[in-house]
Amino acid sequence: MRVERHAIRMSSQLTVTAVEHYEDCYRVWFRDTDEFDDPETPDWAGELAESAVPGSEVTMGQDDTDEWLVQSVHIPATRVDGERDAARKALQAVTVVSEHQATDAG
Repeated sequence: MRVERHAIRMSSQLTVTAVEHYEDCYRVWFRDTDEFDDPETPDWAGELAESAVPGSEVTMGQDDTDEWLVQSVHIPATRVDGERDAARKALQAVTVVSEHQATDAG
């Protein structure tokens, strides 16, 4: 497994903190692994991430206000060309999820 750090921003609120390369996928981290007790993927978020980047999987958790926050995104290795591309694709998926949340909240 290779971990590469990137300072790529989706918005003022979210930054890629690390990219891990596994044999079949990249895991792009946005938040610390210890930030959530029980990370999971709500169905709506999984469907949105999949629609943005086929084969992707988003892991989320809830904060003290019960707001869903993205922890990481898995991107299939066959869909990207290296760590930077994986980070860009993960940001695309997160943007779709975040826009949906903003629309629902507004």
